[in-house]
Amino acid sequence: MGNWSVGVREDAMEKGLKKGREEGREEGREEGIRLHMLKVFQNMLAIGMPFEKAAALAGAETEEEIQYLREHRRA
Repeated sequence: MGNWSVGVREDAMEKGLKKGREEGREEGREEGIRLHMLKVFQNMLAIGMPFEKAAALAGAETEEEIQYLREHRRA
């Protein structure tokens, strides 16, 4: 019985690790997209483009993305 429970535990741990890696990669992709959008946005602001136009051209589509740009733009 001990070997069975060890096998079940190891299987559960492996599944948990796999799920964690997949979620981590997805979060990393999302963060990379946000950082790229912010960089494009900041470059457009630096050349004098209005906030709304820079946000749109950087790819901000949702209110959450626009708020992210507002919170992270350089002063």
